[in-house]
Amino acid sequence: METYLKDEQHYIDQYDRFTVDRCRRLEKNGLPKTKPKSKKESIKQKWAETATNVALHFVTGEEYANKKKTISAWMESDRQKDYLLENTTLDISPRCLNCQQPMEFDFKELHGRDNDHVQFFFRCTQCRKGRFFLETGEEYIPPQPRCPKCNTVLSYKSKREKNKLIHISKCPDCNYVDKWILDLDEKKKPTPIDPNFESDRERFCLSEEEGQKYLDQYFRLKQLQRLTAEEDEKKKHKIVYDQVEKIEKLTLSQVDKLLTSELQKINFTSLQFSKPEIDQFVIVEFSIQDDDPIRIEYDSKLKLIKAIEKELENTNWRMMSDGVDYRVGILSGRLKAYDRESDLLKLAKAKLEEK
Repeated sequence: METYLKDEQHYIDQYDRFTVDRCRRLEKNGLPKTKPKSKKESIKQKWAETATNVALHFVTGEEYANKKKTISAWMESDRQKDYLLENTTLDISPRCLNCQQPMEFDFKELHGRDNDHVQFFFRCTQCRKGRFFLETGEEYIPPQPRCPKCNTVLSYKSKREKNKLIHISKCPDCNYVDKWILDLDEKKKPTPIDPNFESDRERFCLSEEEGQKYLDQYFRLKQLQRLTAEEDEKKKHKIVYDQVEKIEKLTLSQVDKLLTSELQKINFTSLQFSKPEIDQFVIVEFSIQDDDPIRIEYDSKLKLIKAIEKELENTNWRMMSDGVDYRVGILSGRLKAYDRESDLLKLAKAKLEEK
């Protein structure tokens, strides 16, 4: 049974042929086809040559960058086809619909638009007629050809004259006839040799050294584009970025010291933090005791919230919107830290909108 998976060189040659064809088309469409008749036309052609060469530089580099990944995908796809074909079995014993004699398994092949199913062919031991079955055991009946003129199902006849197989399809409703002859003596035409392929392959298919050089240049270009875009963004939104610079970026330890010091002044003590929850944001739960025996729950919660919001106003920390809980003089809540640039920008925009 023929396998789909070939040696790696087969895929390399195939990929290189695609690359050469693509670059040849680009070169043919971009380079001038006639000699310039004037100085102006000469300048125009030089610009066209320059633009084509620049385009070829990036196309050949792009083809190199995608080569290993594409070849690997092709090989894996064919490997999966071989596995599917080899490991799919069908245990049935069909009989011929023509003479009711047992049929024997002949061959199996991949089936479907994506070659993701296996179909089995059984042939009658007597009259040699065949039937197709899918891997599910369901019979597959190929669609009958129809007349291109009136869409009627065509009748089919086949005969042999010496070493020629003649296949004739006729429409029973109109005068359409299709005749196809297979000459068994006719030798298969050899695949035409492309005399310039190897030289063009050397021009358009980059070596490892040339490819790595292109990738290094491409990476540096992308870095430059990113830095330029960032600078443009900062210039465009200078006020917001200036506001970000004014935000005091505190660690959890610094927040602990700041709040402990300031909240003690208004009789809140024993500040404690739980283990931080680190995801898109850093979120940490806290608890603190109210040492003022006169304060009632409402006043205690309001006093604490205002005090924390005031201390954290110019920092990258904020109280969570779920507020503060109060039980027997112990208050608890959650703080959220903004440490990524995108989140700090949102924080800065919100700060500016408040002004």
